[in-house]
Amino acid sequence: MCGIAGFVEWESKERRPYETLNTMLQTIRHRGPDDWGMVFNRFGDGAREEARIKWFNLCGPRLAVGHRRLSILDLSTAGRQPLWSHDGAYCITYNGEIYNYVELRAELAPDAQFRTRTDTEVLLEAYRRWGTSMLEKLDGMFAFALWDVKAQKLICARDPVGIKPFYFALERGCFVFASEPKAVLAALDTPGHVDAARISEFLALGISDHDEGTSYEEVRQLAPGHWMSVDSSGAVSTPKPFWTVGHAVVDGEHVPQIVREHIQVAVQRQLRSDVPVGSCLSGGVDSGTVTTTAAQVLGREARCFNALTLTNKDLKEDESHLASITARNAGVKWTAVESQPGTLVEELEELIGGMDEPFFSLSVLGQRQIMQKASQLGIKVMLDGQGGDEVFLGYLRLAQRVGSEYFWRGSPLSAIREWHALGHNASQPVWMSLISTLFFATPRLVHFRNASRVSKSIDCDFLRQLRPNVVQEMYTSAEGVSGLQAAELTRFCLPQLLRMEDRNSMAYSVEARVPLLATPLVNLGLALPLNWKVRNGWTKYAMRMAMKDSLPPEIVWSDRKRGFEVPQAQWVEAARPWIAGKLADLPRDCPVKGAELIKALDNGKAGEPWVWRCLSVALWMHSSGVHI
Repeated sequence: MCGIAGFVEWESKERRPYETLNTMLQTIRHRGPDDWGMVFNRFGDGAREEARIKWFNLCGPRLAVGHRRLSILDLSTAGRQPLWSHDGAYCITYNGEIYNYVELRAELAPDAQFRTRTDTEVLLEAYRRWGTSMLEKLDGMFAFALWDVKAQKLICARDPVGIKPFYFALERGCFVFASEPKAVLAALDTPGHVDAARISEFLALGISDHDEGTSYEEVRQLAPGHWMSVDSSGAVSTPKPFWTVGHAVVDGEHVPQIVREHIQVAVQRQLRSDVPVGSCLSGGVDSGTVTTTAAQVLGREARCFNALTLTNKDLKEDESHLASITARNAGVKWTAVESQPGTLVEELEELIGGMDEPFFSLSVLGQRQIMQKASQLGIKVMLDGQGGDEVFLGYLRLAQRVGSEYFWRGSPLSAIREWHALGHNASQPVWMSLISTLFFATPRLVHFRNASRVSKSIDCDFLRQLRPNVVQEMYTSAEGVSGLQAAELTRFCLPQLLRMEDRNSMAYSVEARVPLLATPLVNLGLALPLNWKVRNGWTKYAMRMAMKDSLPPEIVWSDRKRGFEVPQAQWVEAARPWIAGKLADLPRDCPVKGAELIKALDNGKAGEPWVWRCLSVALWMHSSGVHI
């Protein structure tokens, strides 16, 4: 897990290569404090080499690539990046982990020359053997830029569901890339400008990272499951997919066993590390599945495996008790992480700066506190249950549509049965399921309701920048529930959760791994038919059945979704003096109306999601210097 940065120039000669790249790497130093390296081409009067800086005068454009390393595999300097292939044909700067690198290395070994024990070198040799087709063979999280000397191309790629970030900008004959927007902006020498369409969609719909755009006009992101190239003439290819949502169906009585085996393989691979590994643990089935499976894989070593749980005395839904039950059942070490309200303002300031973009909930701060504690305990890798809801269909807003899909398929009794069962097993009364289904099936109504909530606090002309097609795509799909599930996973839900987890973990130089998003497991989850996604009112039915003999029953058959919940209303009120000061000093072009937000707080709306979204945009603009 690391930070990458670099640029390719084929026209402009304005940038001072070392100074620019060094500045970019310094902005993401937290992502990789253990080591660093730089490679330059066509700068200087001849080839010279230092310990961490390599200069070349090879044919091709002006090239600068850099790396900040968080050492996880092969802790020696042999793993330093950017890493060259043994023959100097390829050079890569890479962020992530290829979890099946052991298996790939064995496959490549007869025709490869390995000098390190890293997965990075496996990537280089895989590219030599298969070219970009290698991307289809990878099980992992990754974002990389690979320079092919012979082809004179920079190959850039990002993992199937976008666990690892890849940001870029194309400006004045230069392609710039990095792991975070702030590093790209540093190369462009600007604080950036607000992307009005994306920010208005965030304010009204609560979504971000749903396409190639970001919060900044200048910065784009490579879509998950895509690759692109930049050649020496300046031609930038259109991103091409190497992974798409499949349409195969996996059914039958052996589904729970198949799911269990896939989870086992995913966790086993993601425990591969040369540094300590722990896990995030809530009171729910997703993180419980990951922690319990890790304990089963580790055997006797499980007693040294640390599971961290966020706890807060001010929160009625505090789930530390349930998490402790899971930890005790698994036989792992359990650590409760209690929020410290006395440092709330300081933490908020750091969080807003670290996120680099607006974020939808203060639950992000709870997650950040877990990563901070992990760092303090010397844990450099944390497993997390992120992705279970998207892969196995755990969100009630989609589960309640299963009934309507049965109805339109000509099975009204199945529809009624599922709607009725949701009332028992998901705390969703039949009348609520019906109303919610009709409501979310009418995108214009959803948009009107959401936009009306924020209209008093946000400039109305700014809100009109929202693109109508985004609303339509978010709530409707010709493929029914399966199509909506895929959209949640690839666009409208998971991407922003992964972005925030990446920033939170990297802020404390911790690698966050998400086994439930292993590529084979994602493919399996999306291939399950409706009756294995929701059955008898139970969401994530296949996963629950797969884990029913491993997890305590009160975890497997819990009737509510659990995550890192925080007392958002209390936290906003506690930070109110600081927030009021920021709102009174907003940039003139900020679309947020500070006085109206204060009124909302006066009216007891501090815990409303839309209020925090407005606050998040205002605080982001105030701290970052970004303008419209």
